[in-house]
Formats: sequence, C-alpha cells, structure tokens
Amino acid sequence: MSPQLKNSLKRIESTAFPIEKQASTTRKGLNRLWYKLANLVVESRQKTQIFHAQLFFGMSIPSGHAISLSEWNNFIDNHITPRFDGFNIADSMGFWQGQPERAKIVTIVLSEQQITEVEAIASDYATLFHQDSVMLILRPVAKWEFVPGD
Repeated sequence: MSPQLKNSLKRIESTAFPIEKQASTTRKGLNRLWYKLANLVVESRQKTQIFHAQLFFGMSIPSGHAISLSEWNNFIDNHITPRFDGFNIADSMGFWQGQPERAKIVTIVLSEQQITEVEAIASDYATLFHQDSVMLILRPVAKWEFVPGD
C-alpha cells in the first residue's frame, strides 16, 4: 500500500470513525455518571430522616401486680419483633410521683415513616397492661453506622 493511500485511510478513520476517541469519551461519561449516581444515593440517604426512639415501659399494673417476664416476652414477640428487625432492651428503675417502678427501655433506630409503628407499640402496651401512658422520646439522628471489627 502506498504511503499516500495509508495517510488517506488514517485521515478517514480519524474523522469518520473515531472509535478509540469515542470509547475514551464513553468511559469518562460512564465514570461521571457513576459518581453522580453514587452521590445521589448518599444524598437520598441523608434526606431520609432517621430517628432514635426510646420507649419507657412501666412494669407495674395499677391493680398492684407486676408484669411478669413471660408477659413482657410475649409482648416483645407479638408487638415489637414483627415491626422492627433490631432493637435494644434495657432494665431500668423509673420514678413516677416519687414512687419507684421497675421499667424497660426499648431503643430503636427508625425512619420517619416508621414513627407510626413505634407509636402503635406504645399504645398497644398501654391498652394491654392498663397503663396511663408509655413515654416515647424521638430524637433526630445526625449520623449512624455499623462499625465492623478488626
């Protein structure tokens, strides 16, 4: 092939079919798209408000007897576990009008859409165990994460 023909073919390839240039541009475009999508995921997670809920359950019934461990475990199994994958329970000693009372504190990290579920848990408990009320504290969470071990 003559040098003149080779030069003509190169010129045609570079102007009519810039495949390598297009591939490079496509990779850059895909990389930009990937970073934009990753940032959108982060932004959407940040826009979803997360809350730290604490429910304070008194373990005494106004009639005078205490709620048994069996009754408490039954409540957990039927009212909390079906609604939330994870939660924490701590024993506590609460005081109402100067009187001590055994209590349980349930802590749950939840989305704004789940607030009605945690309110339903409080209402269910108050109804089942004849409580005047169940204290619910909701706090917005600035950041939360699972930290892996070494």
